[in-house]
Amino acid sequence: MTWKVQLNTELGIIHTVYSDIITNQDAKDATGEALALAQGDGPHMFLSDVLDAESQLSILDLYNTPSEWEAAEANRANKLAVVVRKGGKTWEDAKFYENKCRNQGWLVSVFTQHQEAIDWLIGHHSSNKPDIGDGS
Repeated sequence: MTWKVQLNTELGIIHTVYSDIITNQDAKDATGEALALAQGDGPHMFLSDVLDAESQLSILDLYNTPSEWEAAEANRANKLAVVVRKGGKTWEDAKFYENKCRNQGWLVSVFTQHQEAIDWLIGHHSSNKPDIGDGS
């Protein structure tokens, strides 16, 4: 297993940390576990840390993920922040994923720093723009 899901009760954030290689099955399993921790109707806040991971997901895998959330009846008011190193395939995958999710009406943003991601999730930022990540 190259991922771990935890509930940060202090901040109310469901935090998934990936390491090594991320496969489509890893992503599906981790997402399922994270959604299972989301008690009640929500909305809920999710933080996915892929700083120490390398994506092996295909574009089709990334493209289909929002459909899987719909099938799980996830709340569209949920927020997902993805923290990733800038540059390379994993960065490009994260930005594609962010764009696809937003186009489907999901609240997803990509960041390079944990604190920026947490601030966006809990609403402590000076801008109402959804994309306050790294400016890319």
